[in-house]
Amino acid sequence: MSVPAKDNGMKFTGTVAVKGNEPHTYCALMVDGVEYKIVGVKEKEIRRSYQNNIITVEGVIVKERQGILPSEINVLRIIRN
Repeated sequence: MSVPAKDNGMKFTGTVAVKGNEPHTYCALMVDGVEYKIVGVKEKEIRRSYQNNIITVEGVIVKERQGILPSEINVLRIIRN
């Protein structure tokens, strides 16, 4: 689920997953069947600490979906886990 948040960001609640094949993996947030690639300074923390967990984050969509490539969200903060 995604909803508007303060500071022009959005709140996203979903399951963290690592997608792709080595060496080309990326961290994703699965929200209601929609995949968002996580980018920005919080990506490593989310990949390391929250894989396969449901979390809520606040972020901004920085790149829209292009073909099979998912939209990208820059996570500004982790709200809860």
